[in-house]
Amino acid sequence: MDRQYSLFVLAERIDWQVFDEKFGSLYSEKVRPGKPTRLLVGMHYLKYAFDESNKSVVAKLLENPYWQCFCGLKFFIRKPHCQFDSSKVEPPAFVSMRSAGVRSPNES
Repeated sequence: MDRQYSLFVLAERIDWQVFDEKFGSLYSEKVRPGKPTRLLVGMHYLKYAFDESNKSVVAKLLENPYWQCFCGLKFFIRKPHCQFDSSKVEPPAFVSMRSAGVRSPNES
């Protein structure tokens, strides 16, 4: 991967731990295992930065190794499997983030 690619550089500059501290308490492991905070925050960023829908950001994430790296995935994946299940990431995950106070740049 090109370490000078914009998303790679941005991912290195972001303090992802801040998001874990801010949003970590909003997710419970009791019902079902949560998705990594970096994955959810990264997808939320990509959704609005590239004007994607919930479904298209998941589809493009599965196609783009730079998006996967930005979201903290350690290995390139091409389809959902046990590490990443798109059916459980898209709309409900974004709704959870909105209820936690995360807003898009277009929302007041």
